[in-house]
Amino acid sequence: MNFFLKEVTHKKFTFRFKLAVLLFVVLIFWIFRIYIFEGIGYFLVAQAYPSKSVDVILLEEEFNNKQAISECNSLFRETGAKEVWIVRLPDSTQLFTEHQIERSFKERLDTLYYNFPFKFFVYNTEHPYTFNKSIAVLDSLKVKGYKKVLLVTEGFHSKRSFKVYKKLFAPAGIDVYCNTYFTESTPENWWKDSNGFRRVVSEYLKYFYYLVKGYI
Repeated sequence: MNFFLKEVTHKKFTFRFKLAVLLFVVLIFWIFRIYIFEGIGYFLVAQAYPSKSVDVILLEEEFNNKQAISECNSLFRETGAKEVWIVRLPDSTQLFTEHQIERSFKERLDTLYYNFPFKFFVYNTEHPYTFNKSIAVLDSLKVKGYKKVLLVTEGFHSKRSFKVYKKLFAPAGIDVYCNTYFTESTPENWWKDSNGFRRVVSEYLKYFYYLVKGYI
């Protein structure tokens, strides 16, 4: 009988201890939740690798974003780049053709205050898109003989994209540097709306997929 009571008491103590630990963990998480969420967001952002001189700037993702255009203006002046390549993947869900998008972009350039020569590069690639697009970009760079490249891309996409470019470009003797920009969602607020949450979760899934496959 005493053994039975001891066993019940032990189980109650164990349950209460586990519950206390759980509540403590939840409390700590709640206190430091902002720092934790920001850390999760910043993990996906590539460390800035500036360069004083490059041959070409690669602008990808949100190519008509005002912050991206402004950054390209500054970088084009500072690095002495010969041109800016606007790198896109075709989107089968969009209602407009690539030619219409390019024409619309050019019509908006006055409002975006651009100050650099650019070319559109639309690559029809298969999955995995970022990896195969990067191979296509590499082939284009070899044709031009460019050896220094500055990648300008959306922040949450930047770490994966930069690592892919860096791994592919290194054997060809091409140096790649990176600058980032953000749209509405940033590491400081991505969890506050559904778009930012989907963006970060999606990028984490892609990042670890690329890691497992050896693309980065």
